[in-house]
Amino acid sequence: MQVSATDIILIVGLITTMTLIVVIFLLAYVAVYNKRKRKHVEEKDNMKQAFSEQLLQAQLEIQEQTSRNISEEIHDNVGQVLSLSSIQLNMLIQHPEKAKIELAEIKENIDLALEDLRGIARNLNGGYLQQISINEFLQKQRRQLNKGGQHLCEMYTSGTEKNIPVQHKIILFRILQECLQNIIKHAQATEIILRTAYTEDQGLKVTVQDNGVGFNVSDQQNRGLGIGNMERRMHLLQGEFAIESNAGQGTTIHLNIPSYD
Repeated sequence: MQVSATDIILIVGLITTMTLIVVIFLLAYVAVYNKRKRKHVEEKDNMKQAFSEQLLQAQLEIQEQTSRNISEEIHDNVGQVLSLSSIQLNMLIQHPEKAKIELAEIKENIDLALEDLRGIARNLNGGYLQQISINEFLQKQRRQLNKGGQHLCEMYTSGTEKNIPVQHKIILFRILQECLQNIIKHAQATEIILRTAYTEDQGLKVTVQDNGVGFNVSDQQNRGLGIGNMERRMHLLQGEFAIESNAGQGTTIHLNIPSYD
């Protein structure tokens, strides 16, 4: 069968058209791919920048809170113990016959003050928070709360503790500090329960529960309690933040941090 020139032109035109369509499709695909890739890179860079900013802010807030705690420790504990020792020494000078009893009590008080000062020195060490674990940090917070006498704080843990990147840990420390500070300032609670659970597939779960007055979570006025800030920080940790609370029924905060192993 003889192919006419017209048929050849139609075939060439059809092939050319199909080729152009394929080329245009490929160019469009590459353009969309590059656009998505640039957007992903930008989002990743923005996430890194936001994480760095939150890390710096969390470090500054922890330092500020630590400074307040140290000031209170010196005033309420070390200062009072040393003042008592000074009074006892003055009494000893006036009544040397009580030397054996008074010296034993003075030594005990000075040892207690020295132990408190060692704790303060550890807190002043910039690398201290980087060295301690989540459980050690929460145990420290528990002891401070119980020492104040206004709260009964208990802690429970399950599973094998896992390593968390230092930068992530600092941000998590600040979130936990903020949770506890909200309880102290606003909850009017008498009991606080801290729970940590380490699982193989879901990482770390931390629960902070109190028996305080509670509040309406959906009320936007209560966002001033730092809830939004804690949510943003948990998002940067690729974790989950949830809060349960009702008026008169206390508050429970759930923090889920993914496994980094």
